[in-house]
Amino acid sequence: MAIVGGGIAGTWLLRLLSQQGYNAILLERNELGCGQTLASQGMIHGGLKYALTGLLSNESEAIAEMPFRWRNCLHSKEGEIDLRGTKILSNNYYMYSESKIGKLASFFASKALRGRIEKVAHDDKPEVFNQFKGLLYKLNDLVLNTESLLRELLSGLEDRVFKLECSDKTVKKIDRGYQLNLSDTKIETDTLINCSGNGTQSLLETLNISEFNIQNRPLKQIIVDAPQDLNMFAHCLTNLSSTEPRMTITTHQKKDRKIWYIGGQLATEGAHLSDDVLIQKAKAELKQCVSWLKPKEESMKILAIDRVEPHTKNQRKPDEAFAERAQDFIQCFPTKLTLTPNLGDKIMLLLDRPKHKGDVNSTHTRASVGVPPW
Repeated sequence: MAIVGGGIAGTWLLRLLSQQGYNAILLERNELGCGQTLASQGMIHGGLKYALTGLLSNESEAIAEMPFRWRNCLHSKEGEIDLRGTKILSNNYYMYSESKIGKLASFFASKALRGRIEKVAHDDKPEVFNQFKGLLYKLNDLVLNTESLLRELLSGLEDRVFKLECSDKTVKKIDRGYQLNLSDTKIETDTLINCSGNGTQSLLETLNISEFNIQNRPLKQIIVDAPQDLNMFAHCLTNLSSTEPRMTITTHQKKDRKIWYIGGQLATEGAHLSDDVLIQKAKAELKQCVSWLKPKEESMKILAIDRVEPHTKNQRKPDEAFAERAQDFIQCFPTKLTLTPNLGDKIMLLLDRPKHKGDVNSTHTRASVGVPPW
């Protein structure tokens, strides 16, 4: 079978299907991960950032077990996929607020959340919170280096990853499945799995497939040099006015310095603002959300990202990963990095038992892993 799209969904499925005995290949038009994966914050979370109303929801509970599944892969050869070589940027994630959080404090302390969140003692604060005076909670979440993750997923499978040429004739429908036209060979597959994200609409139109509707949800992430070169992995709840964290901050390495990569409510609402207006808004937000630090405002930049997902009513964020089959075509979206194992579960339910696994004899150009956009 063939997988189109080399982000986290496509690379995870290539690894999963290969170790389950399927004869699978992966095709990517650009560099692997260059769409939404390498532009993500790398968060593997358990959904509590979706429960800021003080109530557990379908969305928060669908994700609850994901950190445990990922940790099993990252720390044990017994995990569903061996990811022990993946670089972990942070083993914990935090929520903080300089203001009172009312009923949320009781909610965070409830038995229903035991093992998922805990209040941090003064002596256990990460360095970035040394001068912080307020409420600080630690989540059972983690942050991964997504470039490292992609390389680990592809290790040993490089000969099954091919560059997909920009042509409507590269993938062609035939009587029984699809024909893939590479530069030096033609490969026939009985099943095509589409994980191409931003390329989804184009592929559906090329193959005249009308069973799936998609939606785009844009956001604009903010990039700023890390103040005092400090690591920050946290959601800001100070004076919260939304069901989404005011800011979601992760820290990444950019050549010789660290940067903060900022999402959350600021990035969602900022999608409809000009870059100049958003930068001014981001400066004001940082002064309130990290008031004990002085971010390097002159370094601030904007990164626009277009999230592609299955269509939902009122363009709500999907609660789970998406995988549905229309005859010999499977359309899928992990919808969030953290839900990728959930996508694997859904895909396995849609497939017949694997046939004999064969080699792929082609000298066609291989696709390689890209680099983060910052």
